[in-house]
Amino acid sequence: MAQPSQADIFAALTAQAQAPLRRDSPSTSPYSAFSDPVEDLTTSRPGATIEAVDEKENQGRVNNRRIYCPREGCGSWIMSEGVGEWMTVDGPVLPIDPSSPFPPAPTISSRTPFWHITSSPFAFDNIGFSKPDTSTKLPPHAPGQETSGLKGKTQVKWLICAECDLGPLGWSYEGGKEAWLAVERVKYGEVKKVQ
Repeated sequence: MAQPSQADIFAALTAQAQAPLRRDSPSTSPYSAFSDPVEDLTTSRPGATIEAVDEKENQGRVNNRRIYCPREGCGSWIMSEGVGEWMTVDGPVLPIDPSSPFPPAPTISSRTPFWHITSSPFAFDNIGFSKPDTSTKLPPHAPGQETSGLKGKTQVKWLICAECDLGPLGWSYEGGKEAWLAVERVKYGEVKKVQ
């Protein structure tokens, strides 16, 4: 049997790249669909003790659902269950553009929830990172700016969907292992039923 020529291979790859993406989109819900997000989107990390739900700290709570890109028609799987730890910070952190598809930033007096990923960028299933943004400084209340080993290297790298480039969905820092994914800027899959 004859091997395909290089021209045939390139033609097949070009046709595949130009074909519309055919994916069965998972059933997802936006953050706004949950009446009690801490209870609906998190579960206790095994071995962690949880006190009464407190607005500031829910130590040991991790995401209990897969997290997906919020863009209609994309639905890329961004992060698996049990990877991000729930945390809140004082006020908004991410920039907001009035023409963006994201909800308006909360007021400075409210707490903003994030998924904190501590292990490495490889904890994500499908995320992209921008080049370091030298033009943006995050507000002083943004976590991670004083992380050991990053002093003087706090250039922001924005998290974006690796398939459709929607973002920013969160941030990281150049040279850092940690990342923060905005709870309100992603969609959530169904909770897996344990058999």
